[in-house]
Amino acid sequence: DAIDPVAGATLAARNAQTRNAIAAKEFQRMQERLARRAPELSRAEWAVKARKELPAIERSKFPVNPETDEPLDLEDLSVEQLERMTAAELITCCMAHGLLVINPKAPPKTKREIARRMFDFFEGEKAKAKARMRAERLARR
Repeated sequence: DAIDPVAGATLAARNAQTRNAIAAKEFQRMQERLARRAPELSRAEWAVKARKELPAIERSKFPVNPETDEPLDLEDLSVEQLERMTAAELITCCMAHGLLVINPKAPPKTKREIARRMFDFFEGEKAKAKARMRAERLARR
């Protein structure tokens, strides 16, 4: 009556894999049940939630200006600096600042795309502000 150690290890691994699959499926079902019970957030509710989370993101992810020891503003970040954040953090920043460049219910697939949209939006806003200031200066003449 020799016991095959390889067969025993294989059987144990197969049993562990089955247990893990069952646990994962149960967890997924539980998450789906919770998602069905929880109402979907409106844009305003999402913004309130994002504003609460924003200070932690600013402290941990925003680079610090060496002259003032203050974190840089979102508008001053480059695409590379924005890409250091996760997609969820980028969406949170957009929602907290009220930026409509991203639909949180159907966000872009990659964080690079989110960061690029944010950067392009800020560049456009800076250009509009420059044009507005120039128009005001010319109107004063």
